[in-house]
Amino acid sequence: MDFHLAEIDLLSDPGAAISRFWEGVTSLGRADSLETFGYEDFATTDNESRVQNLRDNREQRRVVMVALAGTAPDGERGPYGHRVVPATGDSAESPDDVLGVLSVDAPILDNEHMGFLDPTVHPAHRGHGIGSTLPSECERVLGDWD
Repeated sequence: MDFHLAEIDLLSDPGAAISRFWEGVTSLGRADSLETFGYEDFATTDNESRVQNLRDNREQRRVVMVALAGTAPDGERGPYGHRVVPATGDSAESPDDVLGVLSVDAPILDNEHMGFLDPTVHPAHRGHGIGSTLPSECERVLGDWD
């Protein structure tokens, strides 16, 4: 299965509607929660709040990426070498293209030696290397922050 990582531009136009690929992130979270816990109670479904919370960088550095189906098209690259997709505004990404999501955080006020990662792969797309790629990318991002 072909897939590529894309860095989410969390600073994209805050006045614009959120990009439609977030529906795929929600679907992924619900499927993962259902498989892990047997229910969806802990899955975030409010994408407006999700994006707003992800934009809050007062206490940590944060990078959020998505694993998308297909090969990466040419275009703008982010600081970690992946294509960039806007968190808000028009995005050509379909919710069905979202195979995984990755969040990397590191505190900036205290405990600066720590890093937190949250890689999630949609249960229907496991076993294709996405789950190996996401933690490797987490390590690379955290290493760049040293």
